[in-house]
Parts: sequence; C-alpha cells; structure tokens
Amino acid sequence: MAIPDRYLRLRSSQPYITTESTAGSYVAVSASDAFTTTEPLALSQTFNTSDISEVGTRLLQNRSFVNYAERATFDIPFLVKPSGTAGTAPAEDTLLTKTFGTKTVSGGTSVTYSFSRVSNTFQVAQLVDTYKLYVANGTVVEGFSVDITRDGVFTMSANCRASRIRYSGPVNATGTDVSVTDSSPATVTLDPASNAVAADYFFAGQLVDIYDSSDSQVNTGGAATISSPSTTTATVGVQAASGDSFTVSATDYLVPHLPAATLSTYEPIATSAAQVYLAAQNTAAGSLIASANEFLATGFSMSVSKNLGDPGLAEMTGDKYPAAAYVSNDVTVTGSFDFVMRPAQAYRFEQFARLEQIAIGVQVGDTAGSIVQIVIPSARVSISGTEQDGAAAASVDFALTQGSSAT
Repeated sequence: MAIPDRYLRLRSSQPYITTESTAGSYVAVSASDAFTTTEPLALSQTFNTSDISEVGTRLLQNRSFVNYAERATFDIPFLVKPSGTAGTAPAEDTLLTKTFGTKTVSGGTSVTYSFSRVSNTFQVAQLVDTYKLYVANGTVVEGFSVDITRDGVFTMSANCRASRIRYSGPVNATGTDVSVTDSSPATVTLDPASNAVAADYFFAGQLVDIYDSSDSQVNTGGAATISSPSTTTATVGVQAASGDSFTVSATDYLVPHLPAATLSTYEPIATSAAQVYLAAQNTAAGSLIASANEFLATGFSMSVSKNLGDPGLAEMTGDKYPAAAYVSNDVTVTGSFDFVMRPAQAYRFEQFARLEQIAIGVQVGDTAGSIVQIVIPSARVSISGTEQDGAAAASVDFALTQGSSAT
C-alpha cells in the first residue's frame, strides 16, 4: 500500500500549544502540549501584494509582487475545564496564561489570571487525520470572548495572531535505498507532484515517520528529524532518532509526526449554575461575589481586545515573513448582560444613570475546585429598555474602566 487516496476528516484534528524558545521559529512538540478545542483550527495565511502596470501597445502589461506575509488570524474555541481541586490550574492553564499574561496561585484556594504585557509567543500545531500538519508560529492571543447563558457549558474563544503558518504532508520516496542513522542527516530523494519540491512537503526541524509498502513503520526507534528540505529539487535530509537506524526505500513514504496526545481528564462545567453580581465601583472580589449582590440576569457576554500594535510589518528585513514582535497598547473590555423587569428592578434605570460606574462579577459553578469567577471592579454602564417574551426587559452595556487601580 501507500499514501491512501481518501478525504481527510477535518474533525479528526488534534491541536498542540507549545511555548516558543525563539519567537516565530518551530519548536519540538511534547505529548502534554495537546489541547482540546470545540472546533478544528482554521490555520492559513495570505500575502500582501502590489500590482504594477506599464503603458505600451500590449494589452497585458501588469505584474504582481509579494511584499510580505500578512499576519495569520484564527480563533481557538475551547471548553473551560476546572481541575476539581481549589488552587490547582484548569486544563486550559497554558492558553489562559498566554491570554492574560499573569498567573497567581494561592495554594488550596485559587488560580487567578490577570492582564499584563504581551506574554511570550507560542506555537500552535494541528495534525489533521494523521496526514496533514499545520503549524502557526509567532502566535499571541490578541483578545477573547465569553458568552454565558442558562443552558450549555462554559466556553471561551481566544482570538490569535501568528507571524507564519507552516504546512506539511505525506510524500513517497524514490531512487535507491538510503541508510539513515542518528549521527547525521542522510539525503533522501522524494517523489513530489508535478512542479513541486521537497520544501512543499516538509520544513526544517519537524519530525516524520516512514512507512513501507505494507504500511509497517520503518523508523521503529522514534520519529526522524527533517533538515534542509530543498526549495528547488526533491531532496531532503533525514536523521534517525537517537539509537535508531533504518533504510528508506523507493517503496516507502514519509508522514508528518506529532506525539500521541496526552489530554486532560478534567470535566467542563455547566452554565446552569451561573450567577451575575452587581455592587458599588471598586468593590473587592471577595466582597463582590456575595449573596447580597446577586443579580438575576438572563445572559452575559464579554469581549476583550488587547489592541496589539504591529510595527514589525513595516520593517524591511529582507524576509517576507515579518518578525514575531508585537506591542501592547491598552486592554479594552466590553460586554453586556440582560434581565427581565420586575417591579423591584424598576429603579435600575435611574440608579445606573446616577452611578455611571459599578462593579460586576460573574460566577459559574458552585463546587469548590470547579468554580470560575470573572471580576470587573470598575465598569461604565448604560441601560436601555427591551422586550423579552412579552415582558418588559432591559439590556446593560458595560466597559471596563481603571477605577481605583493604579496599574
């Protein structure tokens, strides 16, 4: 047999999130880097181009040039899965730390994520149905969104920006047998499609597995490393894992490799236990999330943007992929919550007009170790009347403000 002639099942996608040692450069993936999302990640990239036309007697006078690679943008939608043990990080700890920038652990009590400057870049790798590899390098989280209603489970979606997308896919080998050891890369000749080269299939530093015509794995001692994929020919360097050696034959084929995923067993939490809290501006978190401040909302949504600056796009580096460097401008947090009007809530219109700014809290879950809290100490609010299933209702828009915070 050989590379199968079938469609790739997109939902058979496994993402991995890995901190980069050098911004924008590929880094080896570990099994524990695996991350579960609710949808496959859409990793792709476009290029900024210039079109130029000259005058003359010919009808076709235009030329097109690539200026630089646009930043790739994509979302990471995921379920929030607390550990079940207070003071122990949730399953999505790595991504939440990249999202906010700062993590504070109070042993046996809580893990708190708060905003700071742009954190280090990270890599997002996704292997689709065993055969197709996508890698986003120089990635940062530029914002996220949360929507909480009475039904369903607690979900978030992180909005990401990356400097480069790399791709890899399977290809057959050809030519004479090549002996591959762990001492140095051996040159293997591939059998690419028409007008394709080795670099269209593999990139330097990635790992591959090699299979023979009966689909038996050849590199039994571990994944092999790719080096020097040619951009003009079909040759590529292949080096065996430490202690391994094997022979690549013309009937073999190479497939991108990522380690088998080690996934969290933590469970998501239902939003049926969600509760909104309202209090005076600058109320501390411990006092805000309290029964006296409970507010009967019918839905809560929040959107966060870091408003990242990207001056690197304008730098003339000679590389069509701009450096993976970004600047934090300011954090914008906006959102809204709705409620059905009862006589006892009629005063809210005048109250919000008078106060203008309040503290808002949200809690999802009611069991220690499986509770998520969102705390907004200071928010400017505005209220407008709406209708909900024939009842008078209201919608409150809010925006995070500095309040008494010096930071």
